Amino acid sequence: MFGDGFDIPIIRAEDTKLNDQIWETGLFDDTAAQALLGYLSGQQGVAPIYLDRLLFMLRFEEGKKCVRNVPNWQEQFTKLIYNRDCVPLVRLVTIIAYYEASCGPDTLPESPAPTHIKLSQDIFDDAKQSLRAILAAHKHRDGPRVVALLRPLTRHPVLRERLLTEEVLETLVTLLDAIVSQSGGNFGQAMDGLICLLQCEDTRKTIIEKLGANYPNSEVSRLSRILEMDNSHLLTAALRMILTLARISAQEVPEARHVCSAVKPRLRQLAKRKEGLVGLLAVEILLALYDPQEQQQQLNIRSANVRANLASALVRLQPERRNSGDETGGMDPGQQILRRLFGLDAENLSVQHRKLIGELTRAVRNGNVRERTASTMTLLKLCETTIIRNYLREIHLLDVFINQLQRKESALLAAYALATCMKYDDMMQFIKENENLPKNIVGMLRLDYFDDAVGPVEGFQIFGDFMQHAGLRKMIKDYNITEVLNMKLGKGKPKEIRTSLICLDIFRSFDEDGPWTRELVEKSLEHLRKPVWKAQKAGVTILSALVQTNHGVAAIRPRIIDIVEMLLPEGYLPIQLASSIASPTNPTSPSEAQSQPVATMTGSHASPTPPDAPVRPPSWMLGPACALRILVQNPELRHITRETIQYGSLKHLYLSGTLLDETDTSAWHIKTPNRGDVVDMLDKMIKAVDEELSEEGLMPVGDAVLPHIRHWNRLVTLVRDRTVAVVSFLPALLGVSTLAVLAVVVFAPVYVSVRVYECVLHLQMFG
Repeated sequence: MFGDGFDIPIIRAEDTKLNDQIWETGLFDDTAAQALLGYLSGQQGVAPIYLDRLLFMLRFEEGKKCVRNVPNWQEQFTKLIYNRDCVPLVRLVTIIAYYEASCGPDTLPESPAPTHIKLSQDIFDDAKQSLRAILAAHKHRDGPRVVALLRPLTRHPVLRERLLTEEVLETLVTLLDAIVSQSGGNFGQAMDGLICLLQCEDTRKTIIEKLGANYPNSEVSRLSRILEMDNSHLLTAALRMILTLARISAQEVPEARHVCSAVKPRLRQLAKRKEGLVGLLAVEILLALYDPQEQQQQLNIRSANVRANLASALVRLQPERRNSGDETGGMDPGQQILRRLFGLDAENLSVQHRKLIGELTRAVRNGNVRERTASTMTLLKLCETTIIRNYLREIHLLDVFINQLQRKESALLAAYALATCMKYDDMMQFIKENENLPKNIVGMLRLDYFDDAVGPVEGFQIFGDFMQHAGLRKMIKDYNITEVLNMKLGKGKPKEIRTSLICLDIFRSFDEDGPWTRELVEKSLEHLRKPVWKAQKAGVTILSALVQTNHGVAAIRPRIIDIVEMLLPEGYLPIQLASSIASPTNPTSPSEAQSQPVATMTGSHASPTPPDAPVRPPSWMLGPACALRILVQNPELRHITRETIQYGSLKHLYLSGTLLDETDTSAWHIKTPNRGDVVDMLDKMIKAVDEELSEEGLMPVGDAVLPHIRHWNRLVTLVRDRTVAVVSFLPALLGVSTLAVLAVVVFAPVYVSVRVYECVLHLQMFG
């Protein structure tokens, strides 16, 4: 995968005492390091990619250990460094790698060089000359590699002193000018190099002076020229570098503040951007440069994008990281200004604070999705302080959130905000007193608004947060929550089933013996009792979902008999097995009892159906049969079904052919089950109960368990039969031949189509 020098052996499971199905591989090992160093030592012309791999390895402590474990690694490095036949770049990289490998985990980069590193001055002079030569050639192929060396070069005092001289830095700035003029290429890598130089005290002052100086043949500074581009990716790289510079200026380095002052107008423009990180980084830089004495530097909080970027910066604050022993709380000056700007540390809210909070509230009420989200998260952050919470109640922010529960685009975010606010006692009491809250929450559940997420927070996690409050939980239950779940489960969609079962689990987590599952089972039986297949489907899908849970099986268990009885003829009395009704004076032997079939029963034995009872179509049996077929996939429910006398009677009637009459569905009803559909489902159900047909592990849930009823063939057959009847009847009626009638039937549609086409053309000519 990595090529030569990165041959990574697989570690066997038995060597690591891991499970046989688990294997691990090391990113670096001694073999890879030894192969890489051996290749570099044995080649006069080295492919640059091998140098990249060496430096990549040395960026990790594990890689350094692997290099140090190579026998005589110092001698190999020294040999490469003093080999004047090697390419200059190889020698330069080897010097830096030598220092990097010598720094162990307990060795600070700022510490003096280890005593075993003794390189002569001429080696450093050659390396510096090579460094300048590559930087001076603006289009040198190794230019990006040399710029990438700035990070390790700034880590070691000796390398900074010997290699990063004024002349080298001057050459680097010239290369930077060329890169900026091209507005692309290695711009991002150049900005990363500048960040390393700005973070290093030895090179910081020189780089700040160069950034403040005028760009060649221009009246603007280099820093201003860098920000003139409009490409978001390039601006992001440049703003990261300027943020490092701005934080230096906050440490009261006069040169840095003076350089940054020239780009403040441009930063205020960029702070209004919303794409990518440009606006956020511009806001963070302005915060780091914030000066309350300069009115023109105030951020334009009326701009929706500026407020959104301020909100993002505020949400990123982590109060738990604050150090109580530090006067600044462990925050950088920009974060301190941000807290001061929003009034998080204020004892009384000023007019400016109230104005900013008012703008945020208006954005929550009327803004677009991005602005509303950012403003909502900002206000939730501001709820950390009591004084701001009191003001938010005064301006009725909580009422705004409760009303937003009714709109799909804002409901879940508003619910998240309310659940967060309920963590504070003073806000929770106000929220619970609003009579619209439980109604709106149930409405969200009915309309599937909880099926989404707010960032990493699932919608039903928010619903669960609401349910933790007993008073609110009781009010939500009073809004007939079972009917909502019945509707969602009845749709049979996987997403609806998932969220409904989650909702049930949330309710049961607070009341394990609650009535919701039993009520849902009763609702499903009501659906199954209806003689229409369209209504029965909801009952089937509800039961198919509930049987997946233990509490669902427990609720279905006592109602199995009711489902079986739905399949028996109306008024039918089930019969005991012959062995159970044997006369006590003439007992049946055990062997005879086991072999005795269910007592046969003709129509005369059954309770007759009243003559005035409505005739039910055969499709009325499909729902209960389909439900039983699904339920008996559960071993416990299958055993209960098989042991009931009702099932014994049902099986007897089916096998004897007396369960169904000859009535069938009209051929015009293509989506209504016919007698064949019912017979097929009964056959599968009985085989599943008797374990002749096992579908365990294969049965889906929801609408996927329903049979596909589409009888177009019945309609085709009906049309064909009617056509044949017409063709057979007309010759006798009209006294013409059968062929003549058939010709009229066949060619009449063609003739009509041609005449219609000619009529349309005629109308177009004169239209």
